[in-house]
Parts: sequence; C-alpha cells; structure tokens
Amino acid sequence: MNARDVIEEAVGRTDLALRGRFKKNDHFIHFESGRSLTIENTVTRLSTSTVFTPFPLVAMFTEGSTYKTDECFHYFNIQKIAIAVRDLRDATEAVRIREVFEKILYPIRDELVKQLERVNFGYKMEYECIDFTGYTDKSGAVSLNQVCDAVILRNVKLKIKRKCDD
Repeated sequence: MNARDVIEEAVGRTDLALRGRFKKNDHFIHFESGRSLTIENTVTRLSTSTVFTPFPLVAMFTEGSTYKTDECFHYFNIQKIAIAVRDLRDATEAVRIREVFEKILYPIRDELVKQLERVNFGYKMEYECIDFTGYTDKSGAVSLNQVCDAVILRNVKLKIKRKCDD
C-alpha cells in the first residue's frame, strides 16, 4: 500500500459520489501524482488537448511526503494535495468565490476529505487548507499556477490500518 493508491482510490470514490451534483454520467475528476514539474508538464500537455481536459484535477505532490509503517498501521504525511480547476479569466474575486470555490472546489474538497476519513484510522484526518487563486504574469508563459484556481490541502496525515495479526 502506498499514498498514491490511497489518494487515487479516494478520488475515484469522490468522483462517483459527486456525479449527480455535477450532472456527469462518466468519470470527470482527473488524478495525477508525482513531483511538481511532472504534474505541471502533464497538465500543460493535457490542457492543449481538444479531446481531454485535466480539470477538475486532484494532484498529489510527492516532494517532502513521508511514509512509515509498523505491525498494524501505515502512516502517511503528504505535504500537498491540490484540487484545481481552470480559472475564470478576468473574473472578480467575488465571482471566483461564488462560481469556482463554492460551487466546484469546496464540494470536491469536502467529499475527498470525507472519503479519506473513511479509511483513516480514527476517522478525523489532520490537514491544513489554503485557497489559491490563479494569476497571470506578463511574460505570456503558461504554467499550472497561471491557469488554475485551487484548494490546497497541506500536511495531510493519514493512518491506515494494515492487515495484521491481532
């Protein structure tokens, strides 16, 4: 068992649980994991596709994450999980909060946390939450930060019960 598998499974259950709310019949939440540059390159590449969109995206960044295990538990400390959507160009802060954060990002965050708490031993998972609004820089270069609004879960601590002899 690894953190990627735990998060990917929780994202799949989140996707399934929210299809009715978002009026989707099929899988609609994209999951990526890896180092920051790998995720950014993948999302940038997928953003240019006319067939597939990487948003909404749940990305687990692996830098700084730790793992340990003992006889009965896996302990994961995941430094950053981002839940992101393409930003609304030229939208005011009030519009972004109402249309992006309240209607899309917060429901996905809340369901993802609920799904992670289902597998976390003790249920109440530890994490910090930060809202991140995208920005545009004058250079014209495209980066993940420039095209997204996101909710960031930092320092996610999970304790997952192993199959052990009692």
